[in-house]
Amino acid sequence: MQRSRPLIEGALSARTVLAAVPCLLFGLSLCMPAMAGNWVVCDARIQVMAHSGGRLQAEVVQVLPTRGGGCFQRGDALDFAPETPDYQHMLPRRSWPRPGELATLRYRSLTGLCKGDGVTRPCTIEHHSIL
Repeated sequence: MQRSRPLIEGALSARTVLAAVPCLLFGLSLCMPAMAGNWVVCDARIQVMAHSGGRLQAEVVQVLPTRGGGCFQRGDALDFAPETPDYQHMLPRRSWPRPGELATLRYRSLTGLCKGDGVTRPCTIEHHSIL
């Protein structure tokens, strides 16, 4: 099936025109592209050492090959609150691996600038998910 072509070659679609309306009404500052860094994603096999105060203590046993690696080294000690794989909720404690068990951890981090209270400051967003 062939796509329909505009009546006038090079004419703007209605969607393009409507998307530009806020820029024209409120100034070009609303239309500046958002700048974000790249997520660093690392996977590792960990051995759980203990649970304490809603956090899990573990040691990295094996670093698994992933894109953007270089996050962990074998023997690194970790202290984190595990999240679900979709990063939407904290993992219920009954689902946490028990001390002595091995588990696979996916670590994601994004470093950039956070804006709040009119102040821009460097910050890092981190996620620790048990897979």
